[in-house]
Amino acid sequence: NLISVTPVLAPFSVFANATLMRSEIRPGNDSISSLTSAERPMVGQSPYIVNAGFIFTSPGGMSATLLYNVAGRRILEAGSFPLPDTYEEARQVVDASFQAPLGGRLTFKLDAKNLLDAEYRVTQGSVTRHGYTTGRSFAAGLSWQP
Repeated sequence: NLISVTPVLAPFSVFANATLMRSEIRPGNDSISSLTSAERPMVGQSPYIVNAGFIFTSPGGMSATLLYNVAGRRILEAGSFPLPDTYEEARQVVDASFQAPLGGRLTFKLDAKNLLDAEYRVTQGSVTRHGYTTGRSFAAGLSWQP
């Protein structure tokens, strides 16, 4: 949390993590292989993943969270000659959540997911094979604890 910076920031917390990965696949037996790339990363492995968040929590029980995620470009399908490998491009995602007590045992919660509505995009060489968005989603609810 940020209280170590100054006591005024006591209600705030931040966090982040990152992963860097590298792999190399060599299918071997080049004389009979139909794969386009003699060396490539593993299918489905992003070279990096970053997660970060910002949290506010008030003494009265209200809280708000903002989350960020991005995974780097990754091979979706290994290409077969003469077609190149197919990639899922990097996509950034932001989610938010808000929760507040309404008095007694009643709590209100609001969630917002995929706020950037970034496009899922699949490419093969210089061609975009397909791209689509999934839309943003919002949910609101009340909870009661007996």
